[in-house]
Amino acid sequence: MKQSSEWKSFHVRPEDEKTAVDYYDASEAERYAKSNAMRKIQEQLTLRAVELAQFPLGSKIIDAGCGSGFSSIILREIGYEVYPFDLIPAFVEQCKQKGFKAKVGDLCKFPFKGKFDGIVSISVLQWVSIGGMVEVAKVAREFWNHLKKGGKAVIQFYPKSEVEAMQCGKAFKEKGFAVKIITDNPANSRKRKVFILLEKP
Repeated sequence: MKQSSEWKSFHVRPEDEKTAVDYYDASEAERYAKSNAMRKIQEQLTLRAVELAQFPLGSKIIDAGCGSGFSSIILREIGYEVYPFDLIPAFVEQCKQKGFKAKVGDLCKFPFKGKFDGIVSISVLQWVSIGGMVEVAKVAREFWNHLKKGGKAVIQFYPKSEVEAMQCGKAFKEKGFAVKIITDNPANSRKRKVFILLEKP
């Protein structure tokens, strides 16, 4: 992948202007939950994440930053045991309405105890990385603490630049993970999707 700070996101990201809690107020959370476009995007991203990780059927998977549950539904339909959490209480309630035992939690502090086979996080990490790599290192610690040996995780997010993507990958590598960064459609800013694939040795 070409190293360049000119590799930018194609639009101003909400997280560049507000925190997740401020942005996803009750009305925005409701709009998100009812958006067919967002549902389809999240479904596609989740299927791609599963394709990259190849979790065995029956795996216990944390949906880290579950939103209203679009990703959790896909994971459940595939055959995984899903443990969703989100920072936004309105999203957690929406996820519960879909039959999940969702909890309020933070990427820097998971609400679940124990070790899991996998973690999926879709469209969330950029809300943390905006605060710097010290915050991303906290996320890496939580992923490490909650994955079994040999467990895998996939993070899809929207870094503002390629440098930010590489810095995030480095934060997880420094924790001890085997790290691979996959960029789909790297030359197209509107279709570009960045994934960090992690494995705990």
